[in-house]
Amino acid sequence: MSNAEELSKLFELKKQGVLTEEEFNQEKIKLIGATAPPTPIFCGGSAMPKSVSQQIAEIKKELSVIKQQIDQKVAKLERSENDEDQDQASELEDIASEIESALDSLNNIENFTL
Repeated sequence: MSNAEELSKLFELKKQGVLTEEEFNQEKIKLIGATAPPTPIFCGGSAMPKSVSQQIAEIKKELSVIKQQIDQKVAKLERSENDEDQDQASELEDIASEIESALDSLNNIENFTL
């Protein structure tokens, strides 16, 4: 399962009330941190190891593609007059928002470590 799929699954658990906001955030951090090797990240002007920056770039790319797919699906569902489609569009917008938040977090990690 990809990180983006796991993030979506975590979001669904939070939405269902299985996870609290704090638990969701902890798991999200574990998920993002779990993709990085145990190589230390250097601060203070030193570049982060290439493998870490490559992994962050890959995760960001994967999340961006998923967000685009969700946005396209939302646009299609919003044109429907069916209430179930409207509800699904709303749920997908929530997931897209969480993906956007994850992308912002990854950008912050990159900026902090560069």
